[in-house]
Amino acid sequence: MADLFFMPCAEAQNASGGVLAGAKLEFFSTGTSTPLDTFTSNDRDTANANPVVADSAGRWTPIFLKDETYKVVLSDSDDVQIWSHDPYTSGTGQFVDQTINSVINTTGSSNAFAATVLTTFDALTNGMEFTLKANFTVTGATTLAITPAGGSALSAATIHKHHDQDLEQGDIEDGQWFTVKFDGSEFQLQTPLASAPLFLKNLLINGDMRCDQRRGDGTAYTATTTPVNSDDTFLLDRWLLQSDGADVVDVSQETSVVPVGSYAAIKLDVETADKKFGILQILEGKDAEAIIGNVCSLSFKARRTGTSIANLRAAVIAWDSTVDAVTSDIIADAAWGAVNVDPTLATNWTYENTPASLDVLTTSYQTFAITNISIDTASTKNVAVFIWIDDVTTTVGDVIYITDVQLELGSGASSFQRRLHAEEVALCQRYYEKSYNQAVIPATSTEAGAVRLTDPVAAGSVSIQYRVTKRAAPTMAGYSTTGAITKYRDLTSGADFDITLEDIGDSGCHASLATSGAIDEFKGFHWTAEAEL
Repeated sequence: MADLFFMPCAEAQNASGGVLAGAKLEFFSTGTSTPLDTFTSNDRDTANANPVVADSAGRWTPIFLKDETYKVVLSDSDDVQIWSHDPYTSGTGQFVDQTINSVINTTGSSNAFAATVLTTFDALTNGMEFTLKANFTVTGATTLAITPAGGSALSAATIHKHHDQDLEQGDIEDGQWFTVKFDGSEFQLQTPLASAPLFLKNLLINGDMRCDQRRGDGTAYTATTTPVNSDDTFLLDRWLLQSDGADVVDVSQETSVVPVGSYAAIKLDVETADKKFGILQILEGKDAEAIIGNVCSLSFKARRTGTSIANLRAAVIAWDSTVDAVTSDIIADAAWGAVNVDPTLATNWTYENTPASLDVLTTSYQTFAITNISIDTASTKNVAVFIWIDDVTTTVGDVIYITDVQLELGSGASSFQRRLHAEEVALCQRYYEKSYNQAVIPATSTEAGAVRLTDPVAAGSVSIQYRVTKRAAPTMAGYSTTGAITKYRDLTSGADFDITLEDIGDSGCHASLATSGAIDEFKGFHWTAEAEL
């Protein structure tokens, strides 16, 4: 029985995707120019003309083959060859298409793949696919040059992902198989996925400043609040204030002066003139591993009020000592330097990019990006993002706003990844959590959210389970429902008694309650847990 030859498409196409009216399929014995018959029916009684000519829509009637190996050549109506496929082995359900089924290793380097395939053709045409094994890891925009069997190298074409985006660091890795499809002008990456999964894209937490658990009510961190606006202090979740002294800036969560699409920004309001200041986020070692030894990009949005804040700098920095045992105060007060002089980092911290003044800040939000940053300091264990004001002539009352801060793997910066708020809060709670409602400042007098229990004895212990497992055993604080620290509230007598938080682990702890002199009375208390780097 003969085998049916299938065309994979409804019509033959030219390089621009147009119909090839009157296209010609020629059939030869493999490896030769000797014509080999095909047939009009399964009985193989009547041979087709060779070439077999398509109709005005570029379609063929069914073509039946011998049980032999063919070479198949497609040409247009003017006998200009489109592609050649050799060998083509007859078999039920097998078809000739514009997929070049050569699976081979690439050569080339420096983001310029090259490959010699096992099929003969004269030009790349729309729809051709190539499956190749990479001989290097892509670090940026990349091309591919194909050489047909026995022919000369064709012009290199760019490999794109998502139709028109250049490849980035790690999109194709050394030793990885990948498939590209020619679209008439460029190659489109088919496999592997051309970008990292969304949840891995932004390595920073709370980059858009939506989480503010330590205060939460929208009021500013100042020299008289808890916590205060001092150097090396966590304020908005995951963000450390870095400043040349105490009370240099008041810090708050801004929800009105924000870019389109953003909910919040961090507001830094100058309180002490002529001092440098900035914000810092340190990645946990387990998360930093994603970019150590690779390249990454940093992007963010910022604007100002007034005129004294103009020069902005940013850097990715590397910690090369014990993992997660970082020095969080990365700059000594005397090491901030003059204008256009980068602050001197604490021991074991290194700038991974060379900081330079970015575009001058204006009163409108601008997007800033530093790309293709190599994380190559020897023995790097943690990575941090540092954004700071380089001016030393600032005026009290001038403000800078920063939001949508993103650190991502790859040589290019992409649009900001905005997670669901519930996800962002949970990520923040790995480092800081409280029993109070999100909009309530710890030490506030309230029963909402408090631990409530009936104590069966005059003194005892109760277990606390965190909502989210902490990075490490946290620093704990307990509060009575009246706000008194290290106390719990006897809700029956109305008196406060001592509480001790003990046996502290990364998933929970015990609260030891001193006797209140009564049995079966209601008790209540709040707690906070901090496990920041």
